[in-house]
Amino acid sequence: MASHLTFVVAANVVFSTLGVVPGCANTHRNRSSAALLHVVTFDLADPGDASALIADSRMLALEIPTIGDLRVGTRLDSKRPGFDQSFDVALSMEFDSVKAYEAYLVHPAHVRLVERWTPFIESLRVIDAEVGGGGP
Repeated sequence: MASHLTFVVAANVVFSTLGVVPGCANTHRNRSSAALLHVVTFDLADPGDASALIADSRMLALEIPTIGDLRVGTRLDSKRPGFDQSFDVALSMEFDSVKAYEAYLVHPAHVRLVERWTPFIESLRVIDAEVGGGGP
């Protein structure tokens, strides 16, 4: 139960702070109709690589038209107890449908990013949530 609570708290931190994290890059397209929220936190082998991962991730919004909103930035150093501080970079994307999200997953730009960064990532966590808005 404690690990589930930590996960939920961590997810809330990601959702609530991504827009104001120092070094955060935002790209907004069609935010009001979002049906799916995709959040990824990355633990990097070298935290010094965070700015490069952020820059590469930002390029996804320019190359993949199905991304409705993209926010990416570094972890906020919160001193609040129980909040997950174990990641270096957090990314969130909104999609207007599951179909749009599935198109993103197989898009060559996303595949290239995954292939390029996999050797530099110690671990990652993915949270996908249906949040209303568009249809499947």
